[in-house]
Amino acid sequence: GTWSLPAHASLFTGHFPSSHGTNLEHRYLDDRLPTLAEAMQSAGYQTLAFTANTHISESFGLTRGFDWTDQAWITGAGGRGFTFIFRLVDAMGFAAEDKGGGQVARNIEEWLSNRDNDDVPAFVFVNFLEAHFPFHQLPDEFLYSYTEEEESELRDASQIAFGAMFGRALNDEELEQIHHPILDMYDAGVKYSDHLLGRVIAAYQQSGRFDNTVFVVLGDHGEMTGEHGGHGHSIGMYQENLHVPLLFRYPDKISAGTKVSEPVSTVGVYASLLDLAGLSAPKGVQVGSLMPALEGRVAGQPVISEHFEEVMLIRRYGDEVVDAMDPMLSPRGRHRAFRSGDKKLVETTERGTLFFDLANDPDENTNLGGDHPDAVTLAAELDVVEKAIGLPALDGEIGTGVVPEMDAAAMEQLRALGYVE
Repeated sequence: GTWSLPAHASLFTGHFPSSHGTNLEHRYLDDRLPTLAEAMQSAGYQTLAFTANTHISESFGLTRGFDWTDQAWITGAGGRGFTFIFRLVDAMGFAAEDKGGGQVARNIEEWLSNRDNDDVPAFVFVNFLEAHFPFHQLPDEFLYSYTEEEESELRDASQIAFGAMFGRALNDEELEQIHHPILDMYDAGVKYSDHLLGRVIAAYQQSGRFDNTVFVVLGDHGEMTGEHGGHGHSIGMYQENLHVPLLFRYPDKISAGTKVSEPVSTVGVYASLLDLAGLSAPKGVQVGSLMPALEGRVAGQPVISEHFEEVMLIRRYGDEVVDAMDPMLSPRGRHRAFRSGDKKLVETTERGTLFFDLANDPDENTNLGGDHPDAVTLAAELDVVEKAIGLPALDGEIGTGVVPEMDAAAMEQLRALGYVE
């Protein structure tokens, strides 16, 4: 997914957004599909969620299966930019130190310090919002890591980018004005996230549990910081939004320094964690364990990203502006990106099919079109994959979570395409 809610729902169910049904058109994860937390809970694990992200809450269905959530988001720090009074208070010099990450780290440190050696094993989910807008909301020691701009200038740039994310069209002068400040603040947010992750790792080391814990670090989505004229992450099928880091650490089963260059889907994290815990994934997960990729085998497929219609933005931009928008950034209609190696196909319900050759055009400046021979081949491959894993048609009913019975012919097609061995 291109934003927190569908991306986390996919991470927690092993299904793509059109299958689990949690997206811009339906903002809630219902109980048809078992969650990762429920699977770990059933296996006897204590399950905890530490986050200041409002979307990771009962209100959106994402905390099903967690024994406990710290609800750090209730402080409001992560969502201050949405409220005028908080923006006014921040401008007066009373800004929150961060977006809740410091409290999240403190909560983890306190929990680990009180944990007994004979406690049941724990499944812990941690979410940091610190590389997220409002970009200026960081401790000063990190905010000024890459810039010497005045705080007021950084805050102004942050608010302009914030507005662009929610339907304000920027002119060329504004795009130029905020480009470098936003990049600098985004990098600072990544640096602060790294610092907070370091605190979590140190807490595990001090508790003596570091080497006996599976660590997975990933981004739920990327961020556009002016590329192709786009800002934010709710819309946008470009790689800046879809390509995220993914790291596993578990010395018992994963050799340090192992790298996989082939793209894989983060939807496979669900099955991977169960695999590493010696548990079986539920029938019908749409991406299997990523672990075979460490041995050079096919894994982590298919690589699919989806975006659904954002009615609110269409109304704010107006039909004329939306009609003229880059189809990769349009809030109108549904989008499904399918990547195979360095080839990327993007199907839309409103603007046809786009195709990019990432090997020769990594910045996605040239749409080669749906008639390109490689695009036709990729579209046929996607058609096979959709039928095999039960992915609904892009313009069809979403959220059915239907798992097809795999017949021999479909299995053979997937084998021929390299998805199974």
